[in-house]
Amino acid sequence: MKVQILKKIIKEGNTNGRDWKIRSLFVKFDEKELYDRIINKLVADGATEEQAMKAVKENEYKDVISYVFYLDCSKFTFERVEKFGVIDAKIIFPVNEKGYINPRIVVKGGKEQILSYEEPKEFSPEGEEITGWATKAPEPISEDKQDVEVESASAGQNNDYSSNPPIPEIDTQTVDDQLPF
Repeated sequence: MKVQILKKIIKEGNTNGRDWKIRSLFVKFDEKELYDRIINKLVADGATEEQAMKAVKENEYKDVISYVFYLDCSKFTFERVEKFGVIDAKIIFPVNEKGYINPRIVVKGGKEQILSYEEPKEFSPEGEEITGWATKAPEPISEDKQDVEVESASAGQNNDYSSNPPIPEIDTQTVDDQLPF
């Protein structure tokens, strides 16, 4: 089953003193027939139609219908895929005794059954390559002259205010008196 990754999510928690993480990919596919087969299989496995349609949702954007769901995966896979990449994997939709549906990638012999992976293409609006502006564009700024600050992890540890002066406090009484309402 080919699905496109829309988002990567990590849920963390602690149950009975044990820390846990669930890694999920929010994915989509477009085939209506596949959606119908998944819903029918889930209902046959004991889920209600409402539960099935909640697990795999129909979504419409710009008159295009797609189907989305959360797909649990291993840390190994989670670290190797990117947002907007496409994976072709064997996916199961097990239904537990309470009717909860937990889609995940099939694992055989310690290996997730991912048949192929396509890295995301460079994103540009409507798939076009951007080559300029409608008006005259300035020359690119060289990287050493860019007006961008990069803050390192130890930046907050020194108290040298010459490069990062403290933020001045605002007199809220004066500001409140100037508001028109």
